[in-house]
Parts: sequence; C-alpha cells; structure tokens
Amino acid sequence: MINEGGFGLGRPVTGRRARLGRWFPSMFAAMSVCALALSSAGSTFAQQKSPVAAPNLSVSGIADSVVVSNSGALLGSSVAVFAAGSKMHAKPEVYNSGPGPHNTDLEGAAGVAINPSTSHNFVASSADNLVLSFSPTANGSVPPEQLIVGLDNPDDVAFDATPIPNLDTALNNSGDITSTTPNAYVSNTLPPLCVSSSPCLTTSPDLCSIGSIEGFEPVGEFIAVPNTVIKGCSTLNFGPVGLYVDEATVHECTCTSESPSTDCATAADTCNIGNGNTVTPMQTRRIFATQRFGGFITVYEPEFAAALGITGADQPPVGGFISTALASGDATEPNFLATNGFLSVTSSGSVFYTVPTQLYVTDILGGHNRRGRVKTFNIASIANCLVTASDGTCEVANGDFLVAASATDIEGKHTRLSLPMGIAAQPDPDFDGTFKLFVTNVNSNSVVQFSNLDSGDARPESILIGGRTKLNQPAGIAAFPVVVPGAPPPSVAQATKPK
Repeated sequence: MINEGGFGLGRPVTGRRARLGRWFPSMFAAMSVCALALSSAGSTFAQQKSPVAAPNLSVSGIADSVVVSNSGALLGSSVAVFAAGSKMHAKPEVYNSGPGPHNTDLEGAAGVAINPSTSHNFVASSADNLVLSFSPTANGSVPPEQLIVGLDNPDDVAFDATPIPNLDTALNNSGDITSTTPNAYVSNTLPPLCVSSSPCLTTSPDLCSIGSIEGFEPVGEFIAVPNTVIKGCSTLNFGPVGLYVDEATVHECTCTSESPSTDCATAADTCNIGNGNTVTPMQTRRIFATQRFGGFITVYEPEFAAALGITGADQPPVGGFISTALASGDATEPNFLATNGFLSVTSSGSVFYTVPTQLYVTDILGGHNRRGRVKTFNIASIANCLVTASDGTCEVANGDFLVAASATDIEGKHTRLSLPMGIAAQPDPDFDGTFKLFVTNVNSNSVVQFSNLDSGDARPESILIGGRTKLNQPAGIAAFPVVVPGAPPPSVAQATKPK
C-alpha cells in the first residue's frame, strides 16, 4: 500500500493488529513513480558549471591512497594499489595479477573493499563466483588468503563503515560476541526469481526479483555460509550492484493513541508523541544497494524488519528508497556507490561515526556522447508508514525513512568520464568539510578525481592514466579508511574505541 512519504506494507483487513502482509511485486511500478516524485519534489538540480581553466593533470596527484580492481580480459584481472600523490602516469605501488606461478584465481574482477580490521583487499570475481581476499602487500602473482564461495555473479563487496560493528558481532557464525570482526557483504546480480515460472528467466512475465545480498563473517580460509541473506520477491532486488553498509539509530513509531483516526492519520501523526503515540529508538544495520536494472537505490534495515515480524530473507527495503533518475524519463542504470559517511576521533581516543548525508553513484547511461555520469544525491529522513490498518490509519512507521531531497550530476565533454564504474569517497586532506570522489573509467582505463561540490561539465582535479599505471578496464575502487581528527558534531552517536 502506498502511503504518504513513500510506501508501506499492505496487510489483511482483519483488525488493527493483524499480521503483516507482503509487498506485492505488482506494486513495483507504482512504488517507482512515488519515489521519483519524492526525489524530485522541491529538488534543486544544479545547472552545469561554466568550464574553468583545466588543472595540470600531469602534476596534480590523487588526494588519497586507493585500491583498484582491473577486470581486464578473461584471466587478466588484477589488483593495483596507488599511493596518495600518484600522478598521471604513476606506477602502482602494489600490483597483483594472474595467471602465473601462483594463479590468483581472479577472473572478471568487479568491486573491491578493504577489511577495516585487517586491511586485506576483498575483490569480487564475477567470472568465478567468488570473493577473494588478498594481503595488502600481495605483489606479483600471489594467491588469495581467503575465499567466499557459493556466490552467483558477485559484483561488489562492502564492510560495515561504523567504527564498532556491534550488530555484526552478534551475527558471527562462531557465536563469539566479543569479536569485532565486521561482516563482508556481497551483491549477487543473479539469479532471477519468478512467482511460479520454471525455469525462471529475466523475460518471464512473472519475474519478481533478480539477485541477492549476502553477509558473511570473514573468518577462515573458505567462507561458505552467510549469516545475512536478502533475497525474494519483496526485496525489490533488481540486479543489486553497489553496496554501502553502516549502523544507525532509527525510530519505530507505533500508534498507541486512543483516537487513531485523527492521531494516526498519517505517518507524521504516528511519529508524534504528543498524539499519545509511542516512538522507540532502535539500532539497526542499514544496507544501501544500487539496483542496476531497477534504476533506484534500496535501503534495508534487518533489525527494523525483524521488529515488524519479518525475519526471513524476503524482506522489503523498510529503510529507504531513492530513484536514480534525475527527472521523469531520465534513463538510468546505476552501478557502484559511495557516501560521505566518515569516522572522527577526539584527543582522548573516542571514535565517532558521522552518518552520510550524500550518496555518490556512477550511472553508465546518459552523459556526454552517452559516456556516463556521476550523480550526487542529498538524502533526507521522512516519516513513512510501513503498516496500515483496515481503516487506512498508520499503525507503524519508520521515522527515519531515507529519500532524495535534491540531486546533481557530473557530465560533459571535459569530465573525461567514459563508462564510469567504481567510485570511492574520502574527506578532503585539509578536512574542510568537502570530499574527494575517485571514479574508475572502464573505456579509457583511467581513474579520475572530483570534488563532491563539482557538477555539470567539471574537469577532473587529477587523473591516473597510461600504460605505466597498468589500469586495464578498472571496475572497482576503494580508498583506505581515514579518521578525521577533532570532535564531530554533537548529533553524532559516540562509540567506544576498540582496545
């Protein structure tokens, strides 16, 4: 059922506390229209900038160290590490490729992520249905130290971005609740799921979902059993690719008023404690996923879903829904994403996580000569009804449902974008509140750097390109974690620094 501020969970009309219903796939089109209206309502899409003098890219180095996964030709994938300050034709500091005397088993490399606990590079190998973990110093043709197996065309890997993976530790397969090992999350862009067709094809009339998201505890040499699965017709998975995972405190709003017809008429009413309703803070994981074939971003909150009685894999995105189209009719195919969420630490050693307010997405459709774009979405929280009663009032709402408040994009002949794929974001080295965006270009074998303030036909601040870089159809990119010095804003939740 579509509600104000988004969409909710339909339910049988057998009383106010009847069991939760499903998000029916037939509502997908209506949801997309609703989300697009939310994303564009009152938005301020930036005008293209006037071209400015081009920076000297031969002397302008990248602002931070990055890891790049090269998809290359079949059997030609590799991982390259570039140091901060690397310039246009720089050689990678570390370069690991296969095949060789110790075949890396890395084929069809896609997304890459850095394990914050070990600094190992986790790379999705879509051709082999694996995620491979390499030492950060693996150079030459070094085999992986860990394998995540049993995947289906994996495209990206992500780790919990928060300083202490509190919820992840509770999910460890070993049951070791004292561990601080963060989960590794993987997006699988296959298989298609149908309501009843067998075999199920992407052309089947009852296609309801494509792909899945899985979370694993990265302990041991072979990792096969996920502790988190998001898969099914209610998930709105349609080719999940880019992932971002953090933890946040959201608010579950429950209608407890004695006058629900007036005090719970909308989600905002249900989230008003002045109406006699109950608002309960809840810590939950937030799993952001770009949906390549759907043209939107979904946000899953497993702990919130569990509070609603949804404990299986087939959970809807109760945390947010963002269309990646900038306007009605804008063709979009989102791939990887990054955010401006970051860590900061005080002089006493307390670590803080600043929740993201922007999402950065590579979109391979549109742009100058159809070479692709980089989109920035400013996100906002609204009250969104998740459970409606038989009389249409809102029984349960998420008070922090994420939508797009406004959006801009980087596109034009001066951007040097050419099939942009991977993207990473890091605070500016001067910690001035801005962020550097690092983007891989598959067609031009390059990495370009922008500011998050850029839009329109912006020229890159720096570029890695040329044979010496060994970039070969670069797909994924990850930046090394940076801890910002100084106290964060008062609104940021505090966490205890690991010993």
